[in-house]
Amino acid sequence: MASTSLHREYKFSILVPAADYYAQAGAGEKVLLQGVVDCCIEENGRLCIIDYKTDAVRTDADIAQRSAYYTGQLRAYAAALTRIFGMEVSDCVLYFLAAGKTVKIAQKDLH
Repeated sequence: MASTSLHREYKFSILVPAADYYAQAGAGEKVLLQGVVDCCIEENGRLCIIDYKTDAVRTDADIAQRSAYYTGQLRAYAAALTRIFGMEVSDCVLYFLAAGKTVKIAQKDLH
């Protein structure tokens, strides 16, 4: 499959409901969500987010722990890009440079 578009170092800023991130947020409160997505490609009308990590991880246990840690970040990226581009995010992938390992984050963890 060939991608139809590629975005590198994509900067975004959007207002989101504060309750999405803070349990104690009041009704109607908003927060500014800003980020920079390392790479996002579009394939068949859906997005794939790729995030490169420089963590000094080597073992599968270390990679699993760091992947869990970064899932919230990818969840925020997926929500933001879905809203910005009006497309579903099909995949979110972490690539750990030091280990040369790729981890796909499960769809159920992105919602």
